[in-house]
Amino acid sequence: SSKYTKVQTLSFQIYTGGAPAFVVDESTGEEERNHECEGLHSYGRPETSEKLQCYLGLEDTAEDVKRRLTIMQDAVEEAYTISSKDDSTLKIFLAPEFFFRGVNGAFGFLSEEEEDKKDGGCSDICQVLRGLEMLVADKRFEDWLFLFGTVIASEVLDDDGNRVDDD
Repeated sequence: SSKYTKVQTLSFQIYTGGAPAFVVDESTGEEERNHECEGLHSYGRPETSEKLQCYLGLEDTAEDVKRRLTIMQDAVEEAYTISSKDDSTLKIFLAPEFFFRGVNGAFGFLSEEEEDKKDGGCSDICQVLRGLEMLVADKRFEDWLFLFGTVIASEVLDDDGNRVDDD
């Protein structure tokens, strides 16, 4: 038998898709490059559109992870503030899919050698997971379930399936 007699769902809503690569200038009606995409080199098209988009993020992936964790922390804190404090209520925090993705649409996997050199042996993906764990490792979240969505990661392989380093 469960101690919970009620459930409260607390959702974090934020757009996690790409930014449009081109926007219409309202004063001239002409299409121009979106300033949010300046300096970015990763573009793609969503399945449901032919409009080109850029992935938003920072080139410094460690800083990108840090800032995304800060945004998530703010969302968790706000959810806590408005949540029921009744310990017979299970609080479920829902974060959006694709929130944790790098500037290229995904964080890159590191080889074991690269990972050993980085931040005490902890890659960007590891930093996300550690950061989320630290964020909720507090007694006040004892009656909570956190669903943080996905961490998008990728690995570059050559035609023979061997790992290609980005260096």
